[in-house]
Amino acid sequence: MMLQHYKLLLTFLLIALAYFLFVQYPPKRENLEVNPLDSIEVIEACKDMTVEKLVGLYGDKLDILTNIFVANNIPVNSIQDITQYPKIATFLVQKGYINEDMCRTVTSKSA
Repeated sequence: MMLQHYKLLLTFLLIALAYFLFVQYPPKRENLEVNPLDSIEVIEACKDMTVEKLVGLYGDKLDILTNIFVANNIPVNSIQDITQYPKIATFLVQKGYINEDMCRTVTSKSA
């Protein structure tokens, strides 16, 4: 009978210790979402890319561009940031969705 009380007490203490450690030192949550744009160096042809120019490359068909963004895990915050569009265009060139000449052509049209 006494042994069962010690087992119960030991179990309770271990659970309390585990809970205390979890609360005091929560596990670090790594950022599991990797932004594929982080390592992109903008190429010269795409340095002036804007939202309008990029959408224009796809004939104003947002669904096509949206599907590309989703398929390549482009984060929403990058899509909403207009300063990221030169990187996005460079990424699309590197992945073969557009070629560098298209990037250059659309850039020079607006200039």
